[in-house]
Amino acid sequence: MLYKFFLILLTCLLISAPAFCAKSLVTPVDAQRAAQSHNNKGVDFYNDKDYMAAIKEFKIALGINPNNQTSAVYHNNLGRTYLALARLGAQGAPFAYWAQVSFESAIAQDCMNLGFYKNLVDSFALQGNMGERLTYYSKDSSKNPFSSIIVALIYERQGNRQAAAALLSDFVKTFPDLIITNDIKKHLRE
Repeated sequence: MLYKFFLILLTCLLISAPAFCAKSLVTPVDAQRAAQSHNNKGVDFYNDKDYMAAIKEFKIALGINPNNQTSAVYHNNLGRTYLALARLGAQGAPFAYWAQVSFESAIAQDCMNLGFYKNLVDSFALQGNMGERLTYYSKDSSKNPFSSIIVALIYERQGNRQAAAALLSDFVKTFPDLIITNDIKKHLRE
């Protein structure tokens, strides 16, 4: 009888031990901090021109923390890395396109960063499709006023600084209180 009691007790302990131990060993992960750490590693790899390692780290950061304003920076960094590869001529067109997709994702998550728009236009230039993109964003600007920023930057890239300045000035007058407006004003002064 005592033997059965100890056997039941031992069985209960063995069954509950993993759950008990697991609870004491599990540490919650701060997703935002982990994503930022991978982004920082990606930036280090980018600065060292180890672009494939940088891409991996930025994608990990996006996998951990995909949908917030901070992840817009991760998308932008990924896009900048693709642009660097496109400029090296390493399968230029696909990398420039992937850069475009990354910058569009960055803008979708944070439309208040002028640098994202400038990078997007750089990707168009590397793809050689600025005319096509100009047509697309010109049509879209009646529905989405942020498209006028892209149109202005394309005009500027094409050498039509007057048209670019007019569009950006109109944007500043129409939306004086937006965060991006100060960056646009600074850009106009340059």
